[in-house]
Amino acid sequence: MHSAAPHLNHFCSVIPNTSPFPYTPIYDINPPELPEGWHSFQSRLSPPMPPPGPFGSTVTLPRVLPPHLQVFTVEKMYKTKTSAHQHVAFQAYLSLYHNGLLSDHLLPLTDEMQTPLDDEVKALLKDIDKRAAMAGVSCQIDPWSPVGESNVWQSSELAIDGFPVLVMFTLSRPMTLLKQDGPTLYRPDGDPLKVEWRIREDLIPSEHDIEQAQRYTRRLFWSLHGSYMKWENMDFTHLFLPTTDIDRLQWDARRAWLTERNAQSELPNADPLIANAAAFGVDFGFPTDLTLISRGPSWAKTARFLRWEFNPVSPDAEEQLRKIHSRTPDLEITYPLLAAVAVSKRRNFLTPLPPRSLPPKEILLLPQLP
Repeated sequence: MHSAAPHLNHFCSVIPNTSPFPYTPIYDINPPELPEGWHSFQSRLSPPMPPPGPFGSTVTLPRVLPPHLQVFTVEKMYKTKTSAHQHVAFQAYLSLYHNGLLSDHLLPLTDEMQTPLDDEVKALLKDIDKRAAMAGVSCQIDPWSPVGESNVWQSSELAIDGFPVLVMFTLSRPMTLLKQDGPTLYRPDGDPLKVEWRIREDLIPSEHDIEQAQRYTRRLFWSLHGSYMKWENMDFTHLFLPTTDIDRLQWDARRAWLTERNAQSELPNADPLIANAAAFGVDFGFPTDLTLISRGPSWAKTARFLRWEFNPVSPDAEEQLRKIHSRTPDLEITYPLLAAVAVSKRRNFLTPLPPRSLPPKEILLLPQLP
């Protein structure tokens, strides 16, 4: 959905064009941002308020396309203008695909398509730009088991500087990447890390090992992507398991505590991995071996744990704390607080980062709030 508009722009840009102006899709929002006649003198005296939504959108494609592929519309049912434009772009691109103007790779106007084409489409294909649409790359790994082979898990070790080694199970045979050949991970708030990947021919996972790895991998992914996952679905393409887990009994006890609390809770659909921080701290002595905390009832806002703050904070820090919890009237500040920093939204850790002038801003949170 999020890439439909760029794909549609690319499709229009490669349509053969003899005019000096490029072909681009034209979007019209519904309702319009400003009513008819807004530019008149009378309207300028009292500028109209923009419509609050919901919104619809219409996209118009170049007239060289067949008439039934020129205009697409979605109804007024989306909360934002961006969402309306994305949905109409998706509808248009899907229609182009069903009408034979895109390949199975969703690439525009290729002469390798096998679907029957009408005369208008054939005319477009004659003069299409013959630039390469796909390129070969090396060192690819298919995470799924090849068709016709048995589902035998292959074992390897993933070593990242400064972290415990993880065993990795994949359905396809992995490769070996020594430290000098492995990728470098660039963290927003730390030094770069080197990654090493080694095959473990001697390690044949049992069914119990795979079950443990599935549960561990689910917890690993859930902490950042739980809103996109289903708890009962553990069909991952690759699995992880720590080689040493000295704190496993301690964390098993904590998870059992949370399971019991959720069973007694009146809240429906309690998250299996999110605990109330205040209750957790009291029952387990305010432990410091934490990593992520959620700033709400879901993983929508995640912060990295720094410490429990038992000392009274400065007036400026208290004012900032009240701003963060501005939705809670008559906020009573009790101690300890949670000190944290926001988790970076960065997802590509292979690209170097520019030098950072200031450290990440510390935030304070009340642990007793849900």
